Parts: sequence; C-alpha cells; structure tokens
Amino acid sequence: RRHVSLGTRYSEDVNFIVALLRKYQPEITIIHTPGGEKLDHGESGYLMYLAFKKAMAQGIAVGQLWTAPHGWLSDAPSVESGRGKADVHIDIRNNQAVKYQAWNKHRSQNGGDIEKSLGSRRPRYDQDVEKFITILDNTK
Repeated sequence: RRHVSLGTRYSEDVNFIVALLRKYQPEITIIHTPGGEKLDHGESGYLMYLAFKKAMAQGIAVGQLWTAPHGWLSDAPSVESGRGKADVHIDIRNNQAVKYQAWNKHRSQNGGDIEKSLGSRRPRYDQDVEKFITILDNTK
C-alpha cells in the first residue's frame, strides 16, 4: 500500500480497509491516536477512522473504535472538556509477561530487549492498566 500519509487521501485505501472490516467484522478495533504525535501513526489512525465511518454508513457491524489517550487527546482543552478522558480500563497484570514477549518480537520498536529499553521506566504492577477512549461505538 501507499505511504500512510498519502493513503488517507485516496478513497481506494479507505475502501481497502472497509473491505477488511466487512470481512472480519471486529468487535473492537484499536488504532493509533488520529493526529497523534508521529505522522505515520496519526495518519494511520485517521485512515482507520475514515474507513470505520464509511463501514458504519454501509451498515457493516464494526463494533467499537478505540484509541489510547495520547497526543492531541492529552492536551489541556481535551482534558478539560472530557474528550481526552479514557472510558475503557483493562487490568493487564495477569497478562504482562505475554505483552512483553510480544513486544520483544518487534525489534524495530525496542531493539529486541524490553528490559533494557524500559530500564527504570518498567511499569509497576499497580499501574498496569491499559486505557482507551471509545471514539466511535457501532454496537448500540
């Protein structure tokens, strides 16, 4: 596929994602924050948002679209308005080892050693709750 930042401008790329949504009909889709701090991440999030909206308009059962509360959703206006407040909290303490094993499979993200890459920033167990914001809900 085209580079993501260009891909959001072409309806064929949105249609490609809509076809995947039609095929798999996910209950939950987790995306990068649209307009997030990294251009390719933000653009891929926006591409999914556009596809999700189009799929909803076509009556495709696509469930919920979630994003992490990062980037522009953590700025002062978003926090004050409540737009940047997570509404989904998932306790991952019992699955933390699996998460780190999966993360270690992606050398491009952390050099292949999660312990080394996190260092003193390794999360404490009492803080291990994944938080998401429901952007769109097509389950109602």
